[in-house]
Amino acid sequence: MISTDKVEHSVYTINKKLIKFKNVNDFNIETSFNDDSYQLSFLNAFQNTNYNEAIAFGENLLKIPDSYARNWWYGNLTHTTNIVLGKIYLAQGNIKKAEMYLLASVQEKYILNSTNKHLSPQLSTFGPDTSLAYDLFLIKRYDVIIDYFKRTKSFWVSGVEDGSIDEAIYNVQQVKNGEEIGPNDIESDFPFKRREVLD
Repeated sequence: MISTDKVEHSVYTINKKLIKFKNVNDFNIETSFNDDSYQLSFLNAFQNTNYNEAIAFGENLLKIPDSYARNWWYGNLTHTTNIVLGKIYLAQGNIKKAEMYLLASVQEKYILNSTNKHLSPQLSTFGPDTSLAYDLFLIKRYDVIIDYFKRTKSFWVSGVEDGSIDEAIYNVQQVKNGEEIGPNDIESDFPFKRREVLD
């Protein structure tokens, strides 16, 4: 069984003092990844439901240059940005875009470097942020969730080794096939709420 405790290892943290950018156009592709103030502004806009601003911040963050791709935090940054963008589109009722960003969050180009090594020790050990997958599970978008977990096999080493990924795929498939489960079973048997990017 997978713990549902939140893991405090995201590349983002909202416990720091936020340095608010005056506007999204303050972005500089050569310098905005040298500290986390731009990323924190993105999260701040999301938390305050300034969704258009948050989308603009997030789309800029995904323009991260290849020169940063060997940094350990690269996978975390791109993964979390895609998850938050998916949450925004889901909140706006755009399920297709939410699903698109869910799958983008586990694209190998974001997680693995050119020698096929894992860029993020956090993602390979603790696994991906599953909060958006959980949100989509609640509205019965089972196929995209199964696809999502299958894709995590390329980098979630511990999830392959301990069977967490296969268990998640099996459980979602069972629900899709009509097996009835209660709310408590969702919390205890499904690895969806175990890691959130935000408090």
